[in-house]
Amino acid sequence: MSLQNVVSGLLLGGMLALIGMGFSLVWGILNIVNLAHAPTIMFGAYITYYFYEGLHIDPFLALPITMGILAIFGFLLQQFLINRIIKSTLLITFLLTFGLEVMFVNLGRLIFSGVPRTVKTDYDSASFSFLSAEVSFKKLAGLGIALILTFLLYLFMSRTKIGNAIRATSMDLNAAKLMGINIANIYTVTYAISAALAGAAGALLSTWNSFTPDEFGKYNIRAFAVVVLGGLGSIPGALIGGLAFGFISEIIGGLTIGSGLDAFTLSPWKEGILFLSLVLVLIIRPQGLMGKEGYR
Repeated sequence: MSLQNVVSGLLLGGMLALIGMGFSLVWGILNIVNLAHAPTIMFGAYITYYFYEGLHIDPFLALPITMGILAIFGFLLQQFLINRIIKSTLLITFLLTFGLEVMFVNLGRLIFSGVPRTVKTDYDSASFSFLSAEVSFKKLAGLGIALILTFLLYLFMSRTKIGNAIRATSMDLNAAKLMGINIANIYTVTYAISAALAGAAGALLSTWNSFTPDEFGKYNIRAFAVVVLGGLGSIPGALIGGLAFGFISEIIGGLTIGSGLDAFTLSPWKEGILFLSLVLVLIIRPQGLMGKEGYR
């Protein structure tokens, strides 16, 4: 394994962690496998694209605005739709988010069309050499943002009253109700945070590759793998799971020239090897690398 593989795996892992973090929050706390996560990433990418093309706002400067818009979107979606069936079975909520995914993707096709879009900045190809590895500035910045957001979210969960209420709800729902916590509000805040994180992932991904509304479904699969590998409901677990999955993906993708950092989609047999590796890890440690311990 070369130094370039290590660097590429680290950069890819940071992005995967950001993709998986919001997914992990909703699954771990609301007990919803949220298939609407990928379309939310899609909206983040397109909002960033139109900010750049229409208003000439740099993608990294537009990041907080994109996160804010999608936090409001997530807040409204949870408050007025998902909260209405939140007490239903996992299958019902799964079907709801599946329906939302289909609706949002088709809405994306209608509004954005199927023409590939990308955010091309002046520093798009800027990089520097680190020993024998080439490091892209924008992807390094993406890793830095993923680490910062992970740290801020961890502080929010552990140092604020709302964060503690979210943790309490995830640990014991009935005890949280007895303590006077408004569960519906907690679910809404949690979903809004998840949507904001998905928006950040979409904003950064828009600078990586070209995209159309049909190409975001794969991020649900990647987020699912990151959450299972890192541990359900764990913020540090999402980071560790993303990095681990990034390294595994890079090792497998790096077996041939042309795959790796820019390819979230591997060839079928490499996908098979990738997820077989995931199964082997889970056989050894079924609760994932961090389990629930990450919140405590």
